[in-house]
Amino acid sequence: MKRFLLQILDAQPGEGGRVAMLLVISFFMGVFLATISVASQSLFLQHFTDELALPKALLYSGAFGVMATAIYNFLQNRIPFPALAITSLIVITCLTGFIEFGGGFFSDPETIFFLGFTLIIPFTFITYLVFWGAFGRLFNLKQSKRLVGAVDQGAGGR
Repeated sequence: MKRFLLQILDAQPGEGGRVAMLLVISFFMGVFLATISVASQSLFLQHFTDELALPKALLYSGAFGVMATAIYNFLQNRIPFPALAITSLIVITCLTGFIEFGGGFFSDPETIFFLGFTLIIPFTFITYLVFWGAFGRLFNLKQSKRLVGAVDQGAGGR
């Protein structure tokens, strides 16, 4: 069975563990991004009917995404990748927890729905940077070209 799965994924002997790890990461990344996107978009659209709310939220989301990516790229050459990846994912986890449980910190409960919506793009950018950073460090160029379609299944719905 293991041999059959490795053949389907076009993995060579010795690559099975790394491919399996990336498949698991890809799966959970896809589940997380799909869940937070659907929940945040639904809550945003349910609570904001003003015509200017969506463009404003998209502007903030794009700005947050650019800032998050710039910070990640700045730190990428200054700290080791494992530390950067773990720190990035911990920050995303903490922000997700705040979105879920932090409504009491705001006088207007709709603020948390706005914040959740604006964090979709930064979360997506950073999780993709962590995934592809791990992928690039685990495989050489020849292996990457052969395996790229197999390990990106969780994020395939982009």
